[in-house]
Amino acid sequence: MIAVDLASLSPATRQVAVPAAIDAETAFGDVRAVRATAVPGTGAPSAARATLDPPRNAP
Repeated sequence: MIAVDLASLSPATRQVAVPAAIDAETAFGDVRAVRATAVPGTGAPSAARATLDPPRNAP
């Protein structure tokens, strides 16, 4: 899990990027879906969700 305290960011911040990398011989096509959920605070309901699925024919 990656947590970002949005309250600590500058009000001018418009996006937060979370890079990903895979080491060794594994390809992104070998990885299951990656899910991201934005929650405005501990215990709060999610504000947004996204699922990133690798292409089915990925090498």
